[in-house]
Amino acid sequence: MRKYLLYLGTLLMLITSCKQDVNTANVEFGKDLNVSWELITNFSDEGDGIFEAHFLLENKGTTEIKAGDWKLFFSMAPRKILSEKTTGNAIFKHRNGDLFYVEPLEGFSIPAGETLEVKYYGNGPVIKVSDAPIGIYIAGGENELNTVAINNYTILPFTRPEQINRFGDDKEPIPDAGYYFAQNKGTEFISTEKLAPFTPVPNTYSYGEVINIETGFNITEGGVLSNEIGFLKEELAKMSISVVGGIPVEIAVKEGLKEEGYELNISSDMVIINGGDPTGVFYGVQSFIAYLSNCKNANIPVRALQVEDAPAFGYRGMHLDVARNFQTKETVLKFIDFMSAYKMNTIEIYLSEDEGWRIEIAALPELTQVGSQRGHSADESEFIQPAYGSGAEPGKLYGSGFYTRADYVEILRYATKRHVKVIPTINVPGHSRAAIKAMQNRYERLMAEGDEEGALEYYLHDPNDKSVYSGAQSFNDNILCVCKESTVKFFVTVLDEIIDMYKEAEAPLEMFHSGGDEVPAGSWEKSPLCEELMKTTPEIKNARNWQAYYFKKIVKEIKDRGLLVGGWEE
Repeated sequence: MRKYLLYLGTLLMLITSCKQDVNTANVEFGKDLNVSWELITNFSDEGDGIFEAHFLLENKGTTEIKAGDWKLFFSMAPRKILSEKTTGNAIFKHRNGDLFYVEPLEGFSIPAGETLEVKYYGNGPVIKVSDAPIGIYIAGGENELNTVAINNYTILPFTRPEQINRFGDDKEPIPDAGYYFAQNKGTEFISTEKLAPFTPVPNTYSYGEVINIETGFNITEGGVLSNEIGFLKEELAKMSISVVGGIPVEIAVKEGLKEEGYELNISSDMVIINGGDPTGVFYGVQSFIAYLSNCKNANIPVRALQVEDAPAFGYRGMHLDVARNFQTKETVLKFIDFMSAYKMNTIEIYLSEDEGWRIEIAALPELTQVGSQRGHSADESEFIQPAYGSGAEPGKLYGSGFYTRADYVEILRYATKRHVKVIPTINVPGHSRAAIKAMQNRYERLMAEGDEEGALEYYLHDPNDKSVYSGAQSFNDNILCVCKESTVKFFVTVLDEIIDMYKEAEAPLEMFHSGGDEVPAGSWEKSPLCEELMKTTPEIKNARNWQAYYFKKIVKEIKDRGLLVGGWEE
């Protein structure tokens, strides 16, 4: 009996060992692989609008690299690749979105010390470095769990007309050194007498005599303007300028000035900053700071200055997409600093996209556990796929990251202090892939726990949907199933938590932006749930109507909370 048990134990060990050998691909050779990429031409013989490019794979190791259980992955601006038109015993394939891979076939070989050319074709044009493949890595083994980054990667320069021109009669000149020299030949330095005091250039301004500010300024507290006065003191301290005992500074709201308008009068006797409202006062303060800073940085004397200014447009905004390429809280705060210095008053911040979910929602922790992380896996059960060159490893900038509730509240308070309003964006029903993948993770976890009701509560897609589509960013699975009430409940849950963050921050929230664009043709056409619902929804004549049907529900929820609705429209 002991002999049989020994044989059985040995057999199990062999089976386990074999299983590990079969399921584990050695991809360490990637550390010895130098990769170059070059656009050969935008005018391929394969036809109009077809580019020709190649990878040059140099084996710097000591052993031959052969085909096996591995693929070379890369991100590239979404394009269709002609997979049947390749060389080097390799085939190019599209995974999803901007993620592609090169799969070696039988006969693939790179002997030690040699270079293999792998040529391919795709729809173009490709005209600049930002069009080239990025974030290159190798993945292999069971579920593609083994990965290694390609650190030695070079994008060869775009210098030839066939690499830069987009079509046969392209009239744009080649941007070489001669072109830029000719463009800049007439450039002249502006004398200090002609320099505007700051940017944006005020409506009217005039200079006076040189004044001495070495004694600093005398700034007193200002009641309702304590925020603006406090900000001025902080900024002067950063420039090592005293705020006690120097030139008196008078700051006030003045009737008759335009909304957000201001007057700034700097002399040796007094500095006067009047605004039509607190925002106008703040812009006057910003102009005062900018003027002093410009003089200090340029090492030119401070002269007396009179300014009258008001914005030409009420909405002066920026769009910050942290979903596709995450930026840290500190970077966002610095971005707001720049905006307020240039008197911009609104920032729309993208908190969700196909490529990332960036805001903590306490009721739905999977959104950040899964949807905020990008990395490589075959099934995306723990995080979503790489994009924009974020690479194989999760947890790294700029593919992974999110703002906690406390982070976002801090951002809101920081912006409010600088008179910048923040418009949040949660994209539905398109551009929703990160949310869909996160809620799929939630669904599978709760189903495994036996909680079917909880699993279905926020389930965002129809698992039996056989619809075929490809969106603007080449995703084929990024559209919510709008025929499920759970997709409305999902949006409302997120909406209410974000509204509550604004209340905690005491920040203004006037508009909620809900995306709504780039839903591709083909969405919902083969969804059994939508087909069934269409029987009892006479206003839906075809699948294209579902987008408006869903958006009406979302708009109602936003308006019921007293907010304006922002959105995109093709």
